[in-house]
Amino acid sequence: MKLRENLQILSTIFPSYIYLSISTYDKKLYVATALLILTFYLYKKYYFNLNNNTLTSDWSINRKVAIFSLFLFLILSQNRYLNIETITWDTSSYLVASNEIDRGFIPLRTQWESKGPLTMYIYYLISTFVNSNYVLFKLMNDIVLFLTLFILLKKLDLIDSNKNRHYFICLFLLSTYSNRWFVSEFTEFYCLPIIAFANYLYLKKLKYHTLFIGICFGLSFLINQGSIIFFIPIILMTLINSWDFKDLRKKIVSYFSGLLVPNFIFLVLYWSNGLIDVYLANYIDIPLGYVGENMSSFYELRVFLREIFYLNSFLYFAIVSFIFFFIASFFSKGKLHFDKLFTLINLNIIISLLYYFIAGHNFYHHLIYLIYFVSFLIININQHNQVKVIFLLIFLSSLNVATSTFQSSFKNLSNLTETYENYPLKKLAETIDDYFIDENYSVLALDFVLVLHYLDTTNFSYIVHPTNHYQKYITDVLIDLNKIEEDNIQALLNKRPDVIICNTMSIDTGGKVMSTDPVNYGNDVEEGTEHFCSYGRYSDEYIQLDTESIRKDPNLNYYYDPYKEMNVFIKSQ
Repeated sequence: MKLRENLQILSTIFPSYIYLSISTYDKKLYVATALLILTFYLYKKYYFNLNNNTLTSDWSINRKVAIFSLFLFLILSQNRYLNIETITWDTSSYLVASNEIDRGFIPLRTQWESKGPLTMYIYYLISTFVNSNYVLFKLMNDIVLFLTLFILLKKLDLIDSNKNRHYFICLFLLSTYSNRWFVSEFTEFYCLPIIAFANYLYLKKLKYHTLFIGICFGLSFLINQGSIIFFIPIILMTLINSWDFKDLRKKIVSYFSGLLVPNFIFLVLYWSNGLIDVYLANYIDIPLGYVGENMSSFYELRVFLREIFYLNSFLYFAIVSFIFFFIASFFSKGKLHFDKLFTLINLNIIISLLYYFIAGHNFYHHLIYLIYFVSFLIININQHNQVKVIFLLIFLSSLNVATSTFQSSFKNLSNLTETYENYPLKKLAETIDDYFIDENYSVLALDFVLVLHYLDTTNFSYIVHPTNHYQKYITDVLIDLNKIEEDNIQALLNKRPDVIICNTMSIDTGGKVMSTDPVNYGNDVEEGTEHFCSYGRYSDEYIQLDTESIRKDPNLNYYYDPYKEMNVFIKSQ
C-alpha cells in the first residue's frame, strides 16, 4: 500500500487515540476505542476511494424535507424527560420570579433572581401564552431551539455550499442537546438565537447591520449578563478587516449605539421605579461575586467528554474526530496565516471556552455556546474520506438518540394532559390550596419553589432560588441594599407566613449528605439536632402535610435525593 494511503487511513484512526491519552483507566473505553479503530480501518480500506481527496456531493437532501425531519427529531429527542417535573431549579425560580410582572411590578421589585430582567419578561410572556400550563411552557421552548437551528442553516448557506453537511451539523447539534444537561429552559438557549442572528447579520452585511447587531447584543445582555462577551469576536473581526479609520469609527459607534438602546430603556425604567441600585448590583456586584467563586477546570471538560462517551459513544467519537481533523488540516497547510487563525468561528469558540471558565461553576449548561460554535468546525473538513467518517458517526449517534428517546418522548407527547396532571408538585399545590378559602395567603418556599408557580403567587422571600439564600456574595449585597435582613431566613420564619416549605438536609454536588439549616448550611448533619425545618418548632401554630408519596414520586426530579425531605407546614386556621 502506498505511503499516502497509509497516512490517510491513520488520519482517521488517530482521533481515537486522543481519548486514551486524556482519560482515566477504563477497560470499556479501551475496548470501544480498539473496535472503532478496527472498524474505521476496514471501512476506509475497502470502501473509500483513497485517491479522491476532494469533497463531492454524492447525494442531495431536499431542504424542506431536511427542515421537517430536523424539527421532528428535535421534538422527539427533547421531550424524553417531559414527564419529569424538575430537571433544574433554575427554570422553577425564573417562572416564580416572573409572577411579579402579573401583579404590575417590574422584575426585582418583589422577587430577586440573578438573570437579566428580559429573562423574566420572556418567561412571563411564554407562560401567559400557554395559560401557565407548565408542559406547554416546556414545549414552547423547543420552538426557541428550532429558531436557533433555522438561523444556523441560514448562516451555513453563507459560508458553505454543501447542503448535506448543513444537515449533519444540525443533526450533531440536536444529538448533543438531547442529553439531560441541555433539555431545559436555560437562558443560554434564549441568548443563542440572538447571538446567532447577530453573527448572521455580520456575514450578510445588510443595510444598517452594525446597528442591529448592537441591538441584538443589547437584548442578549438583558437576558444573561455573561452573554455580552460574544460581542468581542464581532468587534475584533471589524477591527481586523477595517482599514479605513473613518469607516471603522462609524461602525464602532453604530455597534455601541445599538447596544445602548435597549439597555438605556431599562436603565430609565429602573431609575424611574427607584430600583436603579438593585439593577446595577445585579449587573456589577453580584456577577463579580459569582465569577469570584471560580471552580471550572479543563479536568471537568474531560469529565464532560467521558460522560458523553457513556451516554452516546458515537457522539463522543464524532466530537473528538472532527476536532482532530480540523486541527490536522489546519497545521498540514504549513505556515500559520493570521487571517486563517482569527476567523469569526474560531474567535467564538475561544469566547465560548472563556464563558465556561468565567462562569466558573462546572455547570454543563455553560457549554451550550461551545457546542454550538464547535459544530462549525465540520465545514473546514474537506477531505472526502474524513467527511464520510464524520457523517457516519453523526448518523450513528443520532440513531442512538432516536432509539433511546423517541419511545418515551412519544409516550409523553401522546397525552399531554396526563403528563401534566401527573406532576407531583402540581398535586402538592392543589392540596395546599384546598386549605384556604381566601386566595391571598403567603407561602415561604425555601425549596420546591415550583409550587409557587402552580399557586400563581410570589415567594414570601425576596430571594427565590433555593441555594441563593446561602451564598454570601448575593446576601451581603442585598443586605446592603436593604432588600433582605441579617439572618434573613430566620427573620422570615419569625413573621409566620401561612405556608412554609423547607427541608433539613440534601446531597451536595459531591454526593455527601449536608445540612440545609441556615446556620450550618453545607456542614455535616448532626444527629439529634433540632433544625429550623423540624416540625417541633412550629407544632403550636402549624399542621404538617404528609408528603412522603410526593417526595418519592419518580416524576418529581431527574436527580433523586433520598435524603431530601419535603416538609410542608400550614398555619392552623
